[in-house]
Amino acid sequence: MRFKINSLLPAIIVITIGLAACKKVETIIKNIQTPTSSFVTLVVDPLSKWKSSATTNYIDSTFYFQNKSDSAADITYKWNFGDGTSSQERMPSHVYKKRGQYLVTLVTTRSEIASDTASAIVSVVVGQQEVAIGAAPTSTSAIDILETKEKNFLMLGVSYNSKVYPYNYSCFLMTMDSLLKQKNLVTFPANVQLNGIAACNDGNYIATGTTSGATANSELVKLKTDGTILWSKKVSTDNFVRVAQTADNGFVLTGSRSVKDQNNNTSSKTLLVKTDESGNVLWEKVFATDLVLEQTFNTVVESDGFVIAGTKRRDSNGTYCSYCDSVCVVKLNTQGAIVWKTSVAWALNTDNGGTVRISKMKNGNYNVIGSGLSGLFLFSPAGEFLDRKLMSNATGFYNVSTSGGGIAVLQTENGNGFRARVNGFNEKGLAQWSVGINGQQAVPNGVMCCANSWPVVVSPLSSGGIIFLANKVDLNDYHYTIVMVMADESGQIM
Repeated sequence: MRFKINSLLPAIIVITIGLAACKKVETIIKNIQTPTSSFVTLVVDPLSKWKSSATTNYIDSTFYFQNKSDSAADITYKWNFGDGTSSQERMPSHVYKKRGQYLVTLVTTRSEIASDTASAIVSVVVGQQEVAIGAAPTSTSAIDILETKEKNFLMLGVSYNSKVYPYNYSCFLMTMDSLLKQKNLVTFPANVQLNGIAACNDGNYIATGTTSGATANSELVKLKTDGTILWSKKVSTDNFVRVAQTADNGFVLTGSRSVKDQNNNTSSKTLLVKTDESGNVLWEKVFATDLVLEQTFNTVVESDGFVIAGTKRRDSNGTYCSYCDSVCVVKLNTQGAIVWKTSVAWALNTDNGGTVRISKMKNGNYNVIGSGLSGLFLFSPAGEFLDRKLMSNATGFYNVSTSGGGIAVLQTENGNGFRARVNGFNEKGLAQWSVGINGQQAVPNGVMCCANSWPVVVSPLSSGGIIFLANKVDLNDYHYTIVMVMADESGQIM
């Protein structure tokens, strides 16, 4: 007697039995009910410890797979987690070691014959990462962050005892890997304070600040990735907030100088200084006479010069007008002479605008914001005013252009307190996405929502998307911790 399967239908098996000696054939039909395959994914909230349905979880955190398929003695299960591993348990759990999306499949089989398949895509992300240098009441605050050529990150920050005033700041430089895990930490002596960092053409880094404990950030400081100071150079007695390297391996510094205005009052006017590669001053431009410019934060380095943006003060019938401000975009040549300038009224019904930031977009246009204002301004490569968009529900703080052609604006969202949030816009300034931080915190009696957070910086990623930093208030004793979040070009947390 021999058994032969002639066909396999979802629930019917036809078996033909043949006898070799006499040509009798007997057909046996056996019904096998096809099982139903189904599952849901659960994750545990790290604060509340509650388990809930979700398809996104963090690297090295556990996904729990709740099997809702049919169950019986003759049913088996085969899981494929999408990362090369599998399981035959009914209710397995799994931990992913790498960021990404994974297709999870469950094959439910009855009697090794009839089967059904269910699948789902799970996302594994770095998620929100927090940094604290020392235990409370030590506060840890971020200053700047940038991505290295090796896809690591350099974060500049300070730590201080939040219970002792005046604060005694300790500046640090932290190296993190692509998953925002600490690799190296350098804490500088008390006389070293840095307030901005940029990459150099030779693989090192340049910062503005002081190595002598001065109250003004008047020096250029060149460092290695590990924090070793190669040299420092006092540029002037002025205060600089940002520095960038130029094509000739020199540097352009953006800052301010205190000068007397037309009413004989001292105020800070925009200052640009160009140096050689050793930090020796080649020229400077102070915007205090023919063009009065204030609150400029950074400089866009072009092949044929520099572009900046600031607040232009206007006169009204010969009288200084402190409330009728305009946003002004200026291009200078490589020697510091003005090539063109464009001024447009802020027209935002406020005179409380702060620092002005500019970013060059992939299409060649510029986007400009004023800190504390709700306007996003667009200018052409020739400085022509293109458009102004209102950013709803939040005020701008820091803007960058992404490698995908969009605009990311780090903002302060007000409501029940204030929170740092990044809103994404397309090249025309139209809102596309929004991502914020999770302000929940564990407190002695449970979990509290939500902690306030101050925006710090948003920086583009070379592979697309952004990373942004905020200083979050700890609800237990009100010291600060640093919060970091990465998001892709569509605003999905990475």
